[in-house]
Amino acid sequence: MVIANVTFTHVLFQGRELQQPRGDEHRTIEVHSLYEVVTSDFMQLVVVFTTQSCLLLYLFYASFVQYTDANDVICHFWVTAYLVQMSAMFNRGKDSVLGPTWNLERFASLVHMNRNVEYQEGGHWRSIPQWQMQARRVMGYTVNTLYRDLVAFLTPIVLMQSDYEMDFVQNCFAVSYITQLDDIGDGKTLVQRLIPGLAQPLLA
Repeated sequence: MVIANVTFTHVLFQGRELQQPRGDEHRTIEVHSLYEVVTSDFMQLVVVFTTQSCLLLYLFYASFVQYTDANDVICHFWVTAYLVQMSAMFNRGKDSVLGPTWNLERFASLVHMNRNVEYQEGGHWRSIPQWQMQARRVMGYTVNTLYRDLVAFLTPIVLMQSDYEMDFVQNCFAVSYITQLDDIGDGKTLVQRLIPGLAQPLLA
């Protein structure tokens, strides 16, 4: 179900939200995920993605491998976890405790125009290699669409295996941390422009 939902989301939201800057225009873009901050250190991004993937694997282990039978779970924890799921995760948009969903259309625009634009970093401008943009696109989509849905749907299964009430409360915060690791609190602004050689029409 999760894979089908993620695939449908990718097919449905494959358009482009942003247009390429024109002439000498400087365009600003507000982003809220480290994967979207295209000027950030790429190796740090790889470490973040690896961490999120490892934590998700632990979640799978706790949900299915470590799970034995119904005698090891507390049923009222499942009910409370369902309430947490419905009130804090689903239908909350960017205010969800799992963080905002991945903006497929916006990043598709950034990838499409990447060969023609450069980004301001400090006091200078830099271009981003296309392979890095594609890698950011895959990692961001995987974490904030696939992992996000998996965490949301697995939450009741994981939380009903808590031993005590305090463990349950702590685990509520822990599961949401996986997809929040790449989030940027107040967001960040990217400034882009056309590469100077492309800003003016070529003379015959």
